[in-house]
Amino acid sequence: MNNTEERLRDYLNTKAGTVPGNEQGPGLLAESTHRRPVWPALAAAAAVVAVLAVTATVLTGSDDKPAPAASPATNNLPKLPYIVTEVKPAKNMISADRTSTLYDGTQKVRIPKDVSISDRVDGGWIGDTFSDKTTRVVILRPDGTTRTLGPELAHSPIVSPDGRQVAMIVDKFRGDEQGRVAVVDLASGSEVGSTPLPRKVAVATAWGSRGIFAYSDISGKYEFFAAQPGDKQFELLSLPGFGGGTVSTHPGTDVVAAGAGGDSCLEAGVFRGNNFDVLRKYCEPGKMGGQPVLSTDGRTMIYADGNLAVDIASGKITKLDLPDPNVLFPTGAFEDAVHALVITQPRKGRDLGPMRLYRCDVTTGKCTLLRTEKAPNQISIVHR
Repeated sequence: MNNTEERLRDYLNTKAGTVPGNEQGPGLLAESTHRRPVWPALAAAAAVVAVLAVTATVLTGSDDKPAPAASPATNNLPKLPYIVTEVKPAKNMISADRTSTLYDGTQKVRIPKDVSISDRVDGGWIGDTFSDKTTRVVILRPDGTTRTLGPELAHSPIVSPDGRQVAMIVDKFRGDEQGRVAVVDLASGSEVGSTPLPRKVAVATAWGSRGIFAYSDISGKYEFFAAQPGDKQFELLSLPGFGGGTVSTHPGTDVVAAGAGGDSCLEAGVFRGNNFDVLRKYCEPGKMGGQPVLSTDGRTMIYADGNLAVDIASGKITKLDLPDPNVLFPTGAFEDAVHALVITQPRKGRDLGPMRLYRCDVTTGKCTLLRTEKAPNQISIVHR
């Protein structure tokens, strides 16, 4: 056993030893990767991706135009919710008609056109909605109706590790680039904490035992922060080489995966005090490494652009048996410690083919096709 393996083992064993023997886990709410790259700039980027996808010419080969797959067998359904967006092409693709449907187990719910879903919570699924005048965090109920949560001008919700609270960015006024992070009790709807954002254009990105993580990239200078609910301010953390992208963590592990050293690298490690102890760094020159996908036990990360799974302790690389490239955004997510849901899409130059949803075993690399959507329809995974 090498030094990295010993450090990861000791760290996880120490964390496990702090859990009482009669402690109950959060059940279904813990069976996912908790990553939150949801903020207005990313929403805009997603819109650009969607526009590019619907304006691209569909590949003409017969293998790239399959009919949508039949619904998976009940015992093979994804453990995480996912969304299918049907796109009806138009001359002006920006205004093309889009209809989104959420699938969660055997549930199927039409999503209102102005709502974006990001997480699963008790009572439904949480997301936000934007209009010309305001933003609101909303919960989509199984019957297709919504209810608001938190104050006006709130957006980008992040659910706490125990599923009981929701952190959300609250702008000072519509379109403001600096505001606060409010924490709202999910059951009562009451605000129980508030902390000013540490910088303008700060991104709240995840929630671990260190609290709510955020980062800022003003003028290309990346800074990383954390705050517990109710703290007066965010604390600056040292994350050398952080290159933006997204940050991935998961309730109960404290292992963090992040883009580092430019676009081609990922790092995974843990915070000890204010310093980041790197357990594993993986780079592929010429690839995009800034979108990490971390397993629920914090032991594996997916390097999506290479269709690779990286064992954080040993450095072992497992090639995922996928016929097409991973979609870098929206990213995949882990159902459990071993199985990841990933989305692929064939590409030939600027031409894009159909999106496909797979389940991959990261210990063997074997991947099973769950669903195919004909282009230009979109698939995205809800990460909890």
